[in-house]
Amino acid sequence: EEGFTNVQHDINGGTVRSYGIMRQVNGFTTYSLPAKLAIAMTGDSTILKKSDDCNIRYSSTHFPTVPFDKITENADLIRNHIVILGALHDKRDMHYSPMGPTSGVSIIAFATNTLINNNAPRELSFGWTIVLSLLLIWLAEVMHKAFIWVTSQITWLKRIAERGILDGIYTLSYLVFVLVLIDYFVFKITGFYYDTAIIIMSILLLDTSRQIYDLIKETVSGRNNFIN
Repeated sequence: EEGFTNVQHDINGGTVRSYGIMRQVNGFTTYSLPAKLAIAMTGDSTILKKSDDCNIRYSSTHFPTVPFDKITENADLIRNHIVILGALHDKRDMHYSPMGPTSGVSIIAFATNTLINNNAPRELSFGWTIVLSLLLIWLAEVMHKAFIWVTSQITWLKRIAERGILDGIYTLSYLVFVLVLIDYFVFKITGFYYDTAIIIMSILLLDTSRQIYDLIKETVSGRNNFIN
């Protein structure tokens, strides 16, 4: 039984977020080592039917390591366990993962663990991403209204707000603290992650949207006054 150990990097510069299940080589289908190990451990051959790469769940899982010259003393860590042989500190086999520089052996271990536990991170569907984005954009606007009210009650903050400085500080704070925290807890609790590009772009355009809204209100109000 053989399986390929090639590590796949994403298109954004090399961060390893997924691992292949299968690849076509010279007209033949070959499977990865994590897939073969997961099948050997669980007996679930349906893993081989997954055509897409497996998103790796990097968690706080601790994988015991045994130096090559300490095998006899650590037999209990080897017997009846999956054992992956390789170098942990070889700079030629270090890859960037969400955890930072990570050895290829460790990535294989995380990928195997993900397949065995069937707990790969999943991407939120486009429809739910839109719904969540609208909720977070609405929350951003509600919090902005509260923020403006608070600053209007404090004289020195009101003077700064009149110069438009606080809006930028609020937007940055919302993106960094609120959005990132919500994104983290959604992933931590549900295992789903979502594309935040729509939310970030919308929040950055909120100030322009407010100005357009005020302009429309003024235009409609002026027309009504003219008619009256």
